[in-house]
Order: sequence, then C-alpha cells, then structure tokens
Amino acid sequence: MSDWRYGPIDFSGNLCFEHDSINVRFSAGINLGGNVIIKLQRMDRTPATKFIIVQHDVGGTRFPQFSLSGEAEGEVKFFTDNLIITSMGNEFSDMHSTICPVVSCSHSTFTMPQAQTGKIGIKWLLLGFENFRPLSKETEVGMLQMAGTYEPVPGVMSGALSIFKDAGEPFFDWKEKADKLLGWVNTVMSFAAAKMLTVPIIELVQDGKLVIEAYAQSERGTTGLRPFAAINQVAIFDCAVNSFLDADVTIKNLDYAVEWFSMKAVHAESNLIFAMTVLENLLDSNLSNGEKEILQKGKFKELKKKLNDVVEVEVLHLYETTEQQQIAIVDYSDKFIDLNRKTLMQKIRLLAEKWNVSLDGISELQITAAKSARDKIVHRGRYTAPAEATHDLHDHLLVMRELIVRFILTAIKYDGNYFTFIDGYIERAMPKIVSK
Repeated sequence: MSDWRYGPIDFSGNLCFEHDSINVRFSAGINLGGNVIIKLQRMDRTPATKFIIVQHDVGGTRFPQFSLSGEAEGEVKFFTDNLIITSMGNEFSDMHSTICPVVSCSHSTFTMPQAQTGKIGIKWLLLGFENFRPLSKETEVGMLQMAGTYEPVPGVMSGALSIFKDAGEPFFDWKEKADKLLGWVNTVMSFAAAKMLTVPIIELVQDGKLVIEAYAQSERGTTGLRPFAAINQVAIFDCAVNSFLDADVTIKNLDYAVEWFSMKAVHAESNLIFAMTVLENLLDSNLSNGEKEILQKGKFKELKKKLNDVVEVEVLHLYETTEQQQIAIVDYSDKFIDLNRKTLMQKIRLLAEKWNVSLDGISELQITAAKSARDKIVHRGRYTAPAEATHDLHDHLLVMRELIVRFILTAIKYDGNYFTFIDGYIERAMPKIVSK
C-alpha cells in the first residue's frame, strides 16, 4: 500500500521572497495523513541564493514566509505563499558549498485537469471519522454524502464529507452555500462523536479541473463520552442536514461549543472545566443581555447609585485613612455590578424554558455541586471532595455533559435516541417536557 494520497510529483518553478526569486526544482505530494511533503533539490550557495540564507538567519519569533510555485507534466500546478524554512541543510566542501532547505507550509494548492463529468463538487477528507455505514441525503444544495471506517488508523485520513451537484450554477456562488452546509454538518457530527473531525484536505471539482487545497491539520483526541455510537449515526446525520435547512434552528456559536465539548484533557479537573465552558458558552450566546440581567440597565443604574451613596457614608466609620476609604468605594462599586447578573442556575432554567429542554433527572443540587467543584479547581488548581460528598469529580462531569447534550440536541430539533452516561452507559430517547 502506498504512503501517498497524491504524488509525489516533480515540479519546476520559483522560490520567492518579496522581490527576490530563484528557479528551483522540487517534489511535492500529500501523504495519507493529509500532510504536504515538499523536498527542494540541492542548490549551490551563490549570490542568487543569498536571499534564502539571509531570511533564514533573521531573528525574531516568526519565520519569514516564502512563496513556492511550480508546474509539472500534465498541466499540474502547485502553489503556496506561506512556506517556511526550518533548516538550511548546508553542505561544505573545498570545491563549493550547497544548501537544501527543509521546508513546510500550513496551506498549499494543487491544480490539475480531469475529465468533464457535468458535476460540480466539494469533498472534505477527514481525520479520525469512525463510522459503520455510508450516510447520504439529497438537499437543494446537492447530494450530501459522508463515509468513514469502523476502525480508523490514528493519523490517517479515514473518511470524507462531500457534496455534488449537476453543473449549471456559477461554481463560487454554489460553493458559498455548500461550504456552510458542510461546516454545519461536520460540527454536528463532531458533537456526535465527541471528537473534532479535522479537515486537512479539500477537493474542489469544477469545469474539468480538480483543485486540491491542503491544510496543516492534526487528528484530535476524543473524550470517549460520545452521545452517538459509530455503528448507527443515520438519525443524527439526517438531523444535522435538516437543522441547517430549518430557519427555526437558531442556536448560536455551536462550533465553539462543540470545540470545547470534544476537547480531550489529560486531567479530570480539566474535563470538568471544559464542560462548564461549553455550558456557559451556550448560555452567553443564546440569551440576550436583558435575559441575563435581573434588572433593566436603567433601573439597576439607579439602584447602584443608591448603594454607592450608602458606601460613601459607611466607609467613613469603617476605614481610618482617606486613601483606604477611596479604595473601598471603588472596590465596592465594582462588586455591585455582579449583583445584577443572574446566577448560573437561573440562566440554565431560562434557556431550558426558552428552548423547551427537559431537565428531568438533573437536579439543581447536582448542577450547583458541579459548579462549586469547577470553581474550586479554577481558584485552587485542585479539587478535593467534601467529606459529606456522595458524588465525585467524574459524576459532576457526567451531569454537565448530559445537560449540554440535551441543550444541543433540542436546539437542532433532534427527536431520536442517544447515549447517556448519567445513569450508566445506556441508550435512551430524548426526554420530553410533560405539559401540565
């Protein structure tokens, strides 16, 4: 089995930095992990190559970025404008000296002709997508398909998310809509897997041309607490597509929430912090400023002024020096701002009511205990369970993740089964709010 997805291909082209340029030969290809491997041919150290050496030796915290372009047989083209040189590969002898720069880049493009198919399309190649059977759904944007492997090899591209449509619509007008759909579906499926599905390679098919965009991406770890099993992701995939097309699905900043939700941590304490961050992101993004405050700004401003007036009188008796009194006035005034912020539990109940999310089986005591544990970790750097505690750190994590799963699934209008960890690893139907 080859180690390459594309290439390597031999190119002839130019290495440039600002106004300096030199003709070079190089090979470039993409391996099975989605990494672009570029190898420059060795060059003599001459005045023509001096700009390469000078820029490599420049100090600072950032590498100078070169551009590299080339053409190969069959009208294949390569381009990157963010090439960095990590080492010069010097060789010295009595006769002459040479360099063979070792290079890498974060984004590059391969362009090549291909047979006309009458289709336009986009394919995202994924790292770490675990899936048992292909997924597909026809949409007004095009035929969407997603496939993976049941036992992906770490660090190897193991799946694809693609959309194709009959040609006719201007490609880039269509691409704008297709990219949004692909991004949304990839976010929801990352949530389902509790793992960010990174995209190192994007293939664009248009007008008898294949454009391959390569990005420096690495496979992410998984929390292992995935709400959907890899063996059956049909329902959540269908929901991902439908929710994108549904104008009533208005959840904001889902991508940020899923990024935190799927982030793998070494320590249990970090896992709880990440989960609480997801929850607070959902609350902050999807409640208005007015909903997050107890009083309207104008009324609270009046109340705050009265409180400040009281403090200015009382500090005269509580502090000895004028300096201490002035510091206290400022400190209390800053603290008063917090008085108008609703508590975490109040905001949870408000968003649950707004989205019609069931909190059945999740008590206020469990939520406040989890928050208290998170606060202790943040302020102390460690967590020690109280002597009277009946739940440990992992229990707090499971409560928070269950709450997050319910919020997200309800927001995207999912109405099927998912896996919960709060009462053991079991499959259950989405809990409903019973009308009184």
